[in-house]
Amino acid sequence: MMQFLSSSAENGWRVLGGTIAHKAVLLSEVNTGVPTILVLGSEGTGLRPLVERSCTDLVKIPGNVDGLIEGVDADTDVGEEGDNFSGNPGLKSFLAVESLNVSVAAGVLLYHLARKDACTVSDKPSVALV
Repeated sequence: MMQFLSSSAENGWRVLGGTIAHKAVLLSEVNTGVPTILVLGSEGTGLRPLVERSCTDLVKIPGNVDGLIEGVDADTDVGEEGDNFSGNPGLKSFLAVESLNVSVAAGVLLYHLARKDACTVSDKPSVALV
């Protein structure tokens, strides 16, 4: 696996690993339309360390405990007055989700990476799954 990922990166592919690690960039910051190999780990344990080191970039899906929804305090279930989240009892549970089912994560990542407006015509597909 690592040899395949390394040789792919040398041949111009971006090897993008899905993770919840703090060092990963947010999905919204990832360029689309770039030939990409998407690597996802197992549910619960994620990417193996050697596989993660073989990735050229790491990406995470926003919405976990990082408090990525402005004006919302993950500890209180209450946001700023007038927002759509104030008093929502399920919000704290939503913000506490650390990982998604791998098929759900794959769907979210692929949707972003392969959007119709983001794909360019090339001899390589925009996204390959490993």
